Amino acid sequence: MKLLLTILSFILVIFSSCQNKTQQLITKKWDCVKVDNLDPVDTKFQTPEDSAKVAAMEAALKSLSWTFNKDGSYTTSAAGRTIVQGTYTINEKEKTLTCITNVNNNTNNYTINSITENDMTLSSVANKKNILMYFLPGQ
Repeated sequence: MKLLLTILSFILVIFSSCQNKTQQLITKKWDCVKVDNLDPVDTKFQTPEDSAKVAAMEAALKSLSWTFNKDGSYTTSAAGRTIVQGTYTINEKEKTLTCITNVNNNTNNYTINSITENDMTLSSVANKKNILMYFLPGQ
């Protein structure tokens, strides 16, 4: 019996250590602190209203917090209020984070440019531009 428990414990340790490294790093609350490349594609015809929209979009994105859980679920919130919930997967090879919302099953793909214990950078294409989002661990 002792031998069986020892073997099962050993197997459990091996499986938990084989968990995707990115999965281990992403599992926490992340606050968006900076967004790059939100300006309109066509700057020749940019109006003051366009600039205001870009500023409002940047402020909205910077107010977001994403919490990724070990069970593959996530929550997006702003000002402490939950906005979106869903599930996520990580493709370690392609460094892709795929988020699927619980409502309408919308799928969003993000490229994980970098991730450490202390910061994360994601990119996504919007309006034919590569949007960069910078995150720090949440409080």
